[in-house]
Amino acid sequence: MATFCEPVEKANSSHSFTAGLAQSVGLRNQPLRLYSMVKYGAIARGDAEIFMKFSRAGYKEKIWDHAAGVLIIEEAGGVVTDAGGNPLDFSKGIYLEGLDRGIIACAGHGLHEKILRAVDASWNCSNL
Repeated sequence: MATFCEPVEKANSSHSFTAGLAQSVGLRNQPLRLYSMVKYGAIARGDAEIFMKFSRAGYKEKIWDHAAGVLIIEEAGGVVTDAGGNPLDFSKGIYLEGLDRGIIACAGHGLHEKILRAVDASWNCSNL
């Protein structure tokens, strides 16, 4: 019954991989496609439970697109990591350097772990 968010823009995120991943973990609701940090706010206020972003090769995430949102979700009791389960590192300049595959934000730790396992199981089949 969880709802997931993803970026509106297809140019810097793989909607097809996200859709396959959502299906593999049993998410049936249509995704909320939202701009900018609205996705983080939606999770923090309970309108959604998951935000997944898997950028296409070569795209660099900018820290200002994520830093405040990460803080908002963590203060609301959620968790945000890269798709390898590592914390996001905002200390390396204007880009999130060393990002493993993508970003996953969840309202709770159990759901986050389930998404991480699904990413690991599906990643080698992707063309990102």
